[in-house]
Amino acid sequence: MTCTLGAGVPEENQVKEKIDRMDGVTPNYAENNDMYTLLEMHVNLTISEIEDHGFACPYIVTICKDTSKILSIRRNWQEGDPNYQKVDYFVQYKFLPGLGFYGFGLIHMIGGITKSVTAILRQLIDAGTLSNLPAGFKARGMRIQGENDPIQPGEFRDVDVAGATIKDSLMPLPYKEPSTVLAQLLGVLVDSGRRFASITDMQMGDMGSQEMPVGTTVAMLERGTKVMSAIHKRLHFAQKKEFKLLGTLYGKYLPEQYPYAMPGGKGYVMAADFDERVDVLPVSDPNIFSMAQRVLIAQQMLQMAQAAPDIHNLPEAYRRMYDALEIKNVDTLFQQQQPVPPRDPISEEQAAMLGQPIQAFEWQDHEAYIANHSAFIQNPMVQQQPQVAQMISANIQEHQAMLYKQQVEQAMGQPLPPLEQITPEIMNQIAQAAAQATAEVTGKAKAVQEAVELQRIDPVIEVQREEIAQRAQKDATQAQLDAEKIMSNEAIAEMKIAADREKTLIQAQQEAERTFADTLKQVREADTKSRGE
Repeated sequence: MTCTLGAGVPEENQVKEKIDRMDGVTPNYAENNDMYTLLEMHVNLTISEIEDHGFACPYIVTICKDTSKILSIRRNWQEGDPNYQKVDYFVQYKFLPGLGFYGFGLIHMIGGITKSVTAILRQLIDAGTLSNLPAGFKARGMRIQGENDPIQPGEFRDVDVAGATIKDSLMPLPYKEPSTVLAQLLGVLVDSGRRFASITDMQMGDMGSQEMPVGTTVAMLERGTKVMSAIHKRLHFAQKKEFKLLGTLYGKYLPEQYPYAMPGGKGYVMAADFDERVDVLPVSDPNIFSMAQRVLIAQQMLQMAQAAPDIHNLPEAYRRMYDALEIKNVDTLFQQQQPVPPRDPISEEQAAMLGQPIQAFEWQDHEAYIANHSAFIQNPMVQQQPQVAQMISANIQEHQAMLYKQQVEQAMGQPLPPLEQITPEIMNQIAQAAAQATAEVTGKAKAVQEAVELQRIDPVIEVQREEIAQRAQKDATQAQLDAEKIMSNEAIAEMKIAADREKTLIQAQQEAERTFADTLKQVREADTKSRGE
């Protein structure tokens, strides 16, 4: 349906005139006959001429204000909705809830305080002006030369007084100094407005000890900014509602694929991305309304992570602290982990002695690495350095795990699939192959350990042999010294006891030889027995 609107009548108001004057625009109302003012109203109506539902339903009515003609009447509910629920098109960002649709703004709440403060401030300024520039009355017969000109500093003027003093001829009006009561009242009103707007200066030093828990500080901060916190939550809710309305419109009117430019090519927005399964939400947190609160929470989280670093990700805690402080390029502050290069067993042992990290790789000969490292950690000098021994032991376990995996793959005849692709049947096959691989790996590990133990025992046996030989030689030398002492003490009877002395020497040598032979026999038997085991 079409209708003729006729000539338009531009709307005139003081606000528009003021804006036009500031922009330097002079409107010509005689030529703007094609401008109209349209009023769109969302109302509940009962329209029996069109459709009668028995109760008022939501409609959108558009009226031309200039001609008072109805331009359109549209239904304002979803097609097929049996409840005729009104569709919202408007989202209001309220500072504070009002008595009706419109909320209260900051000027509504502190406007009265602002007017009072302005009035008191003007009174104080006027009082100060009148006090500094007093006025009054003078006698009619008193004349002052140049009385219309202000007196300059250091200037004296002639005054004609008829039979009286100047003091008796002048009377200033009783203006008072600016009132201290008004000044105090001004301060009270300003503080009231600042407290309501939650902009009172919060001195952290006045909260008590600097060792106050972070939770207590956050609680005091929230209490001091309670009004702004509620405003922030209302704004978050309003933005969430607006995003929901936009998502509904996108899902209804977007094409199936909507291209948009992006670095490296084109991206596509799908209409299906905005169906009822997906919610479009603001990224803000309604419970955090200030940077100070974010920093305090991040600081508390960092302290808890530092107190128990074994169960926390300490770098991530530091990263969140930097994010709360809004520091850019945080990644450049963290040390980047360098990749560990592959090394031969000797180089790995040298790196472990120097405190450098070592790592096992899949393609290495794990059995040879395990044998070399197992013999290396038996060195007494290595055992005196627990950190080195621990690092080598960890590398041995890493090689053993990789060796075990290779044995399982050989038994199965194929590489192990990823965890997300393992089915119950594959799990059972891995279990059967793992049983065989475990026996082989355990047998080889036991053989390596026995070889290491034999290598560790042989030096001990050699030391024992040397000690026995030295003891036998010492006994023979002592016997010879004893024989010589006897000969020196019995020089007179040298010829008589020559035979006895020779006999004693022979017996001592024989006894030493028997002792050495018995000891050597015992050592050989022990060696033979240990090798047999």
